[in-house]
Amino acid sequence: MARPKPVPVRCTGTQLAGPRLIRAGFTGYSFEGTPLPASYLELWFAEPPDPWPPRHRTGGRSPKRTFTPIEVDPIAGTFVVEFVLHGRGTATDWASSATIGSQIWAGPVRGGYSVDPDSSRLLLVGDDTAIPAIGTIIDRAGGDIPITTIVEVVDADDERPVGNRDTDPIWLHRGSNPGMTGHLTTNLLATMEIPEDSDWWVGGEREAIRRIRDLAVDRFGTDRSRIDLNAHWRLDPVDPRVRN
Repeated sequence: MARPKPVPVRCTGTQLAGPRLIRAGFTGYSFEGTPLPASYLELWFAEPPDPWPPRHRTGGRSPKRTFTPIEVDPIAGTFVVEFVLHGRGTATDWASSATIGSQIWAGPVRGGYSVDPDSSRLLLVGDDTAIPAIGTIIDRAGGDIPITTIVEVVDADDERPVGNRDTDPIWLHRGSNPGMTGHLTTNLLATMEIPEDSDWWVGGEREAIRRIRDLAVDRFGTDRSRIDLNAHWRLDPVDPRVRN
């Protein structure tokens, strides 16, 4: 089965929502119902190739990034995406210069997280890139499920409401060095008491979320099937950001 080609959508406006955050609205998308919490789609910052290849290989590094759509209106075909600003880059440059009517291309909505209504506790853990997905999970989780939310950001300027339910997130401030991503989170988790039958959703930097998974399994005895990992970005030797 051929994979769907990204479709053009247009920007309805942008908002600088913090020193490192731009919110951008889009219109012109056809949703097949309401997306699952923490679902995602690809935004292409250059017109996709034509003819459209039948498989994921498009040659070289594609000008696309993956985001969680929020504030989705399936009937109107509108949604919002949050761009976390990490220096210069394809997504940051586009979001910083976008205006009303700016065109971009959006791929199909994929993935998502289904909250177990019988869960004894839900752990939502991530960095600033995971806030939109965590918010959608909180909004769809049952009110009787205890939720622990841990979010690691640069500093207090990045703190903001996460979802529409007051879960009183634990905010951790790692500072401006991205190489420190995940350290505060794992240090905090190592001091906590978490039931082994808790369910985890974890999103953020690839190696950081793996460390969190290992901690959940080794320290708390959580079965891996209860841990949903989502790598949103990668810090490695070819990345201009250096881990100390």
